[in-house]
Amino acid sequence: MRLKTKILAISMVTFSLTISIFFVIQVYYVKWVVFFSMLAIDAYILSVKTRKSQQEIFPLNKIKNLKNKSSHENDKKIYNSN
Repeated sequence: MRLKTKILAISMVTFSLTISIFFVIQVYYVKWVVFFSMLAIDAYILSVKTRKSQQEIFPLNKIKNLKNKSSHENDKKIYNSN
């Protein structure tokens, strides 16, 4: 997950659930449940590995090279490459 995406996700989750806690939810124990859920969601997003914004998920040159080989070899290379 890119850093920009992490910041946006955490901001949106925190903003929307904070608005819900203060203005929408009336029951106090539900407010606490939502608050701790928000913390858990934010912690999970932070735990996801941050990738560089210029890094390609599927490098195009590898995909082009695989088109020339048999489909069985393609499957082996795609699933076994790291």
